[in-house]
Amino acid sequence: MARRTFQAVAGIIAALICLAIITGFVFKARVAALNVECQNNLKGLGFGLNAYKDTKGRWPYGTVPNDRLPPEKRLSWYVETWSFFDQSRVIIDKDEARDSPRNGEPLVHYMDAPEVPVGYWKDFACPAAPNTDTSRPLSPTNYVGVAGLGGTYAATLPITDPWAGFFGYERKCKESDITNGLSNTIAVAETLRDNGPWTAGGTPTVRGFEQHGLPYLGEDGQFNSLHYTRSAVGFAKHSYSTNILFADGSVRSFTDSMDTPTFEAMASIHLPTIQTIE
Repeated sequence: MARRTFQAVAGIIAALICLAIITGFVFKARVAALNVECQNNLKGLGFGLNAYKDTKGRWPYGTVPNDRLPPEKRLSWYVETWSFFDQSRVIIDKDEARDSPRNGEPLVHYMDAPEVPVGYWKDFACPAAPNTDTSRPLSPTNYVGVAGLGGTYAATLPITDPWAGFFGYERKCKESDITNGLSNTIAVAETLRDNGPWTAGGTPTVRGFEQHGLPYLGEDGQFNSLHYTRSAVGFAKHSYSTNILFADGSVRSFTDSMDTPTFEAMASIHLPTIQTIE
């Protein structure tokens, strides 16, 4: 009787171990798939940004120019570059504020198809981000243009300032302006902080590195994510990686082990990097 009880208990334990292993594999596969999808979103943004540059001779402003409106009321660089991301036309009033009634629910128009609300646009959001409301007329974005060093002030710096980054509210950034090298200059970074509609100018879509708000990366970083770099099942140790788009269109992932001075240098189009990150 005791032997049968022992065998039954051993069988249950073995089944639980197998279940844990299978669950771990499923979790890792899902984590990897979400990370690849996020990286592909950023690669799509990189393709669109560089197609815009090849057409216009420069990358887009951080906001749609409008002298009547402050940056936080303007439309974003996503609006300006839409046709370079997608084979459609977004219908939005560029002369109006981003939160005006006319821009409350932008429409999208494909050839030979009726106009429909843009709705949730998954290419602008990290698939691993929590609490994604797909019913909102203006879905949030997790991908923000990097304006350099200096927090929100960075987006107002002139192109010649050592702390100026890839995006500025009203500055033109051409390939010749980037002395850091395209592969060493951050264009867009993933984040779960202060997210807002993809149409919104200001902090939701353009921001600089806030040097007094360290850390930059990791679970509590300014540019954080829910992409696990190691298994998070059971008691296994894990950390978080953040996907970053560079000016040359490449996408790389970084964790909080990243050297801070090097990471700061990559936020500027001018500061020499301490080391090239492969």
